[in-house]
Amino acid sequence: MALKWNMNNVVAARGNTYTCIARFDNSRFWLEVNAITSVQNFKGHIRRIAQLCGAKEVEIKYLHMDDEEGTLTEPRENIVLFSNRGDDYRYFTESIDPATGRRVINYLAPEEVFHLGSAQNVSEA
Repeated sequence: MALKWNMNNVVAARGNTYTCIARFDNSRFWLEVNAITSVQNFKGHIRRIAQLCGAKEVEIKYLHMDDEEGTLTEPRENIVLFSNRGDDYRYFTESIDPATGRRVINYLAPEEVFHLGSAQNVSEA
């Protein structure tokens, strides 16, 4: 079955590296790649994650609004980062440890990010 895309005026033209976020019909959070990448590459990652988690629909939008402040389109607590790990993906959030001022990475299991149902082939973080 083909993945249904809702692009929200996101343009996948060559060289467009505006940060995007995506949400699947079976995800609890919006997903953001943890590296600078083109919209075309982002869509490729999203297509692969959709296959792994059994999603049927995906909504993509820009992370920042088109205003002078660059306001986020979603609150940061609604966004989970992902990184490509070979044929697999890792999902995580980042925070700052108030005691040390250092970045803390909190890995999430796929079950914490997606409503998996019968698609149990997503590997652990």
